[in-house]
Amino acid sequence: MGTSDFCLVSPEEFTAAMTDRWHSLGNISSPKLELLWQEMAATFARAVHASNSGNTQWQVLQPPTGSGKTQGLCVYAALTISKNRLCSEPLGILVVTRTIAQANEIGEAIKELADDPSDTDRVRASHSEAPQHTLAMQAADVLVITHEAYTRALECLSKEQSGRWEEFTTWDHGPRRLTIIDEALSGIVEENKIKAEDIRLTLGFIGPSLRRNFSAQVEALEKIREMMEKIAIFHAEPANSITAQIVWREGYDDYRKNPAAYDMGALRDAMASIRYDLITLQKDSLYDRQRIAAKVDRTLKDCEAIMRRWAYYYRKGKDDTFNSSQLLIPPGLPGPVVLDATASQNFSWRLLGTRANIAAIPTGTRNYANVKIHVARGNGVGKGKMTEKGKVRIPRLIANLEQQLTPDRKLLLCVHKNIEHIALNCSPKFDTYSLTHWGAVDGKNDWNDHDAVVIFGLQYRDTAWATNTFFALQGLQDNSWLEQPSWGAYRDVRQEMLRRQIAVSVIQAVNRVRCRRVIDAEGNCPPTDVFIVLPRGSDGDAILEHLEEEMPGAVTVSWNFEMDGPCERVRRGSSHEALLAFMGNRQPGETPMSLIRSELELSQSAEKDLRCVLRDDDHDLTKALAHRGVRYVTTGRGRGSRSYLLKR
Repeated sequence: MGTSDFCLVSPEEFTAAMTDRWHSLGNISSPKLELLWQEMAATFARAVHASNSGNTQWQVLQPPTGSGKTQGLCVYAALTISKNRLCSEPLGILVVTRTIAQANEIGEAIKELADDPSDTDRVRASHSEAPQHTLAMQAADVLVITHEAYTRALECLSKEQSGRWEEFTTWDHGPRRLTIIDEALSGIVEENKIKAEDIRLTLGFIGPSLRRNFSAQVEALEKIREMMEKIAIFHAEPANSITAQIVWREGYDDYRKNPAAYDMGALRDAMASIRYDLITLQKDSLYDRQRIAAKVDRTLKDCEAIMRRWAYYYRKGKDDTFNSSQLLIPPGLPGPVVLDATASQNFSWRLLGTRANIAAIPTGTRNYANVKIHVARGNGVGKGKMTEKGKVRIPRLIANLEQQLTPDRKLLLCVHKNIEHIALNCSPKFDTYSLTHWGAVDGKNDWNDHDAVVIFGLQYRDTAWATNTFFALQGLQDNSWLEQPSWGAYRDVRQEMLRRQIAVSVIQAVNRVRCRRVIDAEGNCPPTDVFIVLPRGSDGDAILEHLEEEMPGAVTVSWNFEMDGPCERVRRGSSHEALLAFMGNRQPGETPMSLIRSELELSQSAEKDLRCVLRDDDHDLTKALAHRGVRYVTTGRGRGSRSYLLKR
């Protein structure tokens, strides 16, 4: 089959349809946007040709936020369905998006755009909340799945297990020749990490019968544990102290030889039925059983992966670990089109080298001259310090913002989830006050009418993440690289990767509010204020530089705000919303009322009122908690009584 057999949507057809769609949504198009849409259609066509010829290069498009990338893939998919009706070689499309909600939205948008009502069955969104039968997926011209499903299928494929991969990538007419990934995948690198105590824990659950049946696997685990402990003891001496060192690499005599690699699959299956809760806690606890079982299974999985590949030792604080990683894109896999609004900041595309082609797009499609970036500087903006000092910093932030902004503003505050409940415990005098946290912000369109956004706390990655990613994409390096991690023009490529990763997360969060919207042919957005606290020094300078690169025309001003100082008194909000956020972010298990009183800073009378509400099964708060698997429990009477919230 030649590529000429496909009835591809031409750039001209796509641009005309996209312009109509753009106007129907109340947006304004421009010649530059139309050039961008033409390049989008041309890139899709190149990907089809490449897939048909076995080309493995990934095509990366960087349409700026607000330029219609998600609407574009929906329009292209709907046009393809129409062409497929009359085409001898129909084109199958796989769409990969971040969340279940977005998969449903994209599926419904494509159905809405289809010009024939009977085409609705030719679009399927398949995910854990609405799994589709294999035959239904294979009959669909367009299949929509989530990032998680795609990367899990990639993981199986890299281990030579087809699993769901065939169901996603083939249909009734053969291979799907176009895969469109909406936003960059976060899981294309598999990271493996083990600690000696994790192996000790796992070995402690392997009884005599399992030891007899899996003696080779047990021996391998014990050898790795022994090796880790010896290395940790050696490097604990100040004279020998280092943070990272290659332990083994296959085929190199100057390093330790790989330990014998054994398949842990059968042992993992055999240990799945162990009652870890009874052995460890002497009680029946489904949550604890599943928690320990997941930890044991992950340890066995990581040990197998590390034995089969290579390993490096890494020390962070008091933790000594062995680490390994791999790229979950097997050789020979046809490359998709990735729509990544922050591709220029995502360092992974550079590390992929010739395996990824970042398509040139027209400049000037967006102008952020109506955006003002207010920058304050401070120390300790990571999760640890923000959690430790959140009860002082959040009220100080709210008090400052109430001086900066008028009451008619709509504000989005992005924080670490550990302090989200503290922010919800405040009630600023704004028209709208919305909260989100890292891990729950990317790709969402829930706050596109908000005119101000505050980034309070940054999402840092560990140095091991940068090392793992670099090794997976560029290959294992030597010990000299671990000491001086240079690459190309970068003297410390890990530092550059970490800075750009923070910049990507910040840019994603900032573009959740109305600066994402285009209001005129010049690409301007409505007036928007961005507030951010950056670390002092070169890290903060670099992050700000990357942010300004992605928001051309934005005006940067100094923000007179100090995170630390005397605590401010601000108007308190409902403790109910704060409690829902607090329990939503808690792990399953018991949460004593004393901790809730402390975290929500409840007075004695407020705590008493809350307890009354929690006893009422018909109250909205109690129902909302129950929806999250949380219930109020009281045991005993009098001075010996206990009360807590139990999360399943």
